[in-house]
Amino acid sequence: MNKINYAKKAILTIFVVAGISYWASCTAQSAFCINSPRIETQSQLESKLLEERKKLKIKDSIIIHASLDGDEHTTLAHSEKIKNKEYKIVLTQSCRDEDTLKHELYHIADGHFEKIDKTKGVGHIKYGWLELQAEIYSVTGLKF
Repeated sequence: MNKINYAKKAILTIFVVAGISYWASCTAQSAFCINSPRIETQSQLESKLLEERKKLKIKDSIIIHASLDGDEHTTLAHSEKIKNKEYKIVLTQSCRDEDTLKHELYHIADGHFEKIDKTKGVGHIKYGWLELQAEIYSVTGLKF
């Protein structure tokens, strides 16, 4: 019976840490995007995307669609995997900046979308740590 209680406590701890990490990452992203240089035009976005792709060594075979078309009511930018080797990044009105672009690109470069399998329920446990990694990279340039 002790092993079952231990396992329950370990699982609960993992979920709490992941939740706190995710919340802290979202809060940090919102706070840091205020001080990051803004991206005002699609051409500026494309230029910064190319520059950061080189830093992160993202292969040319990986297609990334980036846009400034985020809904004005959505506060956080996002990225997603469209299909194999093809991704989308959307910067929202409130966070159209270089640090947010770096954050979203890090998810792609470090293979975060391949590490999350939402259909099996394991993605949510890892998600908090992956968000924290991307946030640390966007602010410091450190890769994990």
